[in-house]
Amino acid sequence: MNLTQTTALKWTFYALAAAALFFLRRLLLGSMTFFGVIPFLPPVILAVMASFELPRSSVIAGIVFGALCDLVIPAPFACLYTIAFTLAALLISTVVSNLLQQGFARALLSTVLTFLLVDFFLRLKQQWTLQAFALLPRSGSTAILSMLHLFARETALSCLLLAPVYPALRAVRRAFPD
Repeated sequence: MNLTQTTALKWTFYALAAAALFFLRRLLLGSMTFFGVIPFLPPVILAVMASFELPRSSVIAGIVFGALCDLVIPAPFACLYTIAFTLAALLISTVVSNLLQQGFARALLSTVLTFLLVDFFLRLKQQWTLQAFALLPRSGSTAILSMLHLFARETALSCLLLAPVYPALRAVRRAFPD
């Protein structure tokens, strides 16, 4: 097989693994909430894929995966996941890959970074809406504390999803090394 066929096959298997993980998450957890949040799988999958891949491949994956998420997941503004996932993939593949060797620790740090970017864009949009219409006058520190509390709960709960995601995507990566 040539390089193009191998690359296409690798990304096909990544997509199949992601689809299987989404199916298992839906089957086992459904819409259950834990500590007021639902475990959110897309940032975990993107973070693990981006931690395995080179910068160009991970940024393309961020764009494609973000666009797919924007199509199927409701968001407060258009292209939220495309922007957040692309920036996360870029940061993961350039900065985080220089800090840590490939492994579970890099995937964990990448997941936290991805959640930080997604929540940043979500809260940024909410703050603009609240300030523009003056619906909810809150002090800045209270709003930031509530945002950080929600971020911590959502990230900690979703990082537990690394247990099935990391081995599944690592198997694909080992089957198709660069």
